[in-house]
Amino acid sequence: MANGYQYQSAKALVITLTILFGILLVLSVALGACLLANCVTLQKNMNPAGDPAMPDAAVALTQLGAGVLWFLFYLITGIVFLVWISRANANAHALGANDMSITPGWSAGWFFVPFANLVKPFINVREIWNASDSDPRDVSASGSAPLIVTAWWCLWILANLCGQASGRATWNAITPEQHLFANYLNIADDILSVGALILVVGVIHGIHERQERLFEGLRKARKKQAAVATPEPQTYQSPW
Repeated sequence: MANGYQYQSAKALVITLTILFGILLVLSVALGACLLANCVTLQKNMNPAGDPAMPDAAVALTQLGAGVLWFLFYLITGIVFLVWISRANANAHALGANDMSITPGWSAGWFFVPFANLVKPFINVREIWNASDSDPRDVSASGSAPLIVTAWWCLWILANLCGQASGRATWNAITPEQHLFANYLNIADDILSVGALILVVGVIHGIHERQERLFEGLRKARKKQAAVATPEPQTYQSPW
């Protein structure tokens, strides 16, 4: 225990998140395939020389079902992710990082603060990673962010921006050309989201493995110190 925090392994949360992000990945690929099929149909309808193509009912139903499931699993995954990031932050404190600028509660809270949620969650993950990757003799959250954390956050921001643009384009689309453009934006959003999903799993596993390794190193070091500090009992030998 350090700084009033107790280390708790996040293994169960990491396994759960890996499964949930895997499901989101599969659903995202399914949605992407449906969007591509819609693009083909729209392009055929825009060709005056060709025969009009009717939308595929199976594709429409698949897209609807995958979209609903994706939204539900996205909410569930988001909740579990917030629980995990709070646990990871608390563990970084427990491991001895005295220079953390964000508390476990705000690890989740900053995601809901406009504008600040563009920067603060990234700083939080960077500090957790650095603290978890520290030398057991000097646990510190300072330092630059590793490439995987920076890449994940950039893709996450771009996916959100692209998602907002595609949502507005879909809502305002009237002509086939506008619907086609909205579909292309949705596909771009899907590709960025898939990249962010893959990278965030790497970030989660990277932090978890480093925290477990650091905790084990600190445990062994304290056990060794305790053994050195405890004198061996002296045995009395009778001269008789």
